[in-house]
Amino acid sequence: MSTNRASPRRSKGLIAGFVVLVLLALVGSWALVRELTSSDTATAFVGDDLHAVTQDGDRVFVSGHSGAAYADRPGAWRSISTLDGADAMAWSVGRSDIIVGGHQGAFRSTDGGMTFAPVAGLPVTDVHAVGTAGSTAYFASPTGGFYSSKDSGVTWEQVNQMGGSFMGSLLVDPDSPSAVLAADMLQGVVRTSDGGRTWTVLGGIEGPMGLNWNPSDHQQIVVTASRDAGISLDGGTSWFALPIPAGTGSVTFDATGRLLAAVLTGRTATVMTSNDLGATWSPL
Repeated sequence: MSTNRASPRRSKGLIAGFVVLVLLALVGSWALVRELTSSDTATAFVGDDLHAVTQDGDRVFVSGHSGAAYADRPGAWRSISTLDGADAMAWSVGRSDIIVGGHQGAFRSTDGGMTFAPVAGLPVTDVHAVGTAGSTAYFASPTGGFYSSKDSGVTWEQVNQMGGSFMGSLLVDPDSPSAVLAADMLQGVVRTSDGGRTWTVLGGIEGPMGLNWNPSDHQQIVVTASRDAGISLDGGTSWFALPIPAGTGSVTFDATGRLLAAVLTGRTATVMTSNDLGATWSPL
């Protein structure tokens, strides 16, 4: 009776081939890891001006005159190339999308903010403030005033010509979408209860360029100017100064109520955090 046995030469060939396959797999895995991490940077490039910081889940966003970036973990920023040069100054995070406004118009993301595409059909292209709640959307433009939409941006109505000095996120009450807060660079924080037809001045600080509220407590509102910030704990009835790190361009709340401050150094941004209303700040 005969037995089939592989020759020593054939066995060595099989072993060598297996080793090569393993090495190729390891090289491929390492290349994938490098591809996934090569664009991570400790700071986020935004350009000469820092306009906004916002958060969606665990993802933090910053944006400025020349660029925007996001980070899913501390110190791992990734540029958003589709917002290069957009001068992104206003963010609105919805249930299924993110809207960003800037000098080039408005942009929408449906993949969590990794990529953005222009929003078609806007009556003007210079969008300095934007806000959404459900199917209600608003934006403000220095060239056209204040606009509203009741059908998720399919059609737009010019509410009035006011709003040319609005900037940043428009805070739309999800339970009453006709109620909106805005940062007016000429008057301070302003509020409407009729969808933008009339406005009441709440004050805050001079020359505000950004406005955000605590997502779990809308009575807590923070407003930011170029070198100043203020905070209200009663929905804007009263305000007090908020200490911020030098170079801060924007402040917001995360989902836990912690404050996030985006700080500009040169042309890049980092984020600091505070759990004690600005008394102390620590790197994110």
